[in-house]
Amino acid sequence: MVDTACFADLLQHISSTEPTRKWSVQDYPAVKDYYIIEVNTLDRMHRYFVYVENSQVYLESPYEGVYKSNHQFLKFIQTLFQE
Repeated sequence: MVDTACFADLLQHISSTEPTRKWSVQDYPAVKDYYIIEVNTLDRMHRYFVYVENSQVYLESPYEGVYKSNHQFLKFIQTLFQE
């Protein structure tokens, strides 16, 4: 669980990702190591996976898409998981 400021930062990072031409066609990414982010809203639970592949950081939303991010986002996620 994160505080309001961290959650706002998380949403900012997610919204700054860029779409790729990759499709997300399964429940989990096809990489060995990844972080899972789950965000519950009134409508549904959103699940995101953050991982590195070929030195590029990606955010994947199952069956919705794969998005390119940056290493700042990865560092932010890593600090959340250290808490």
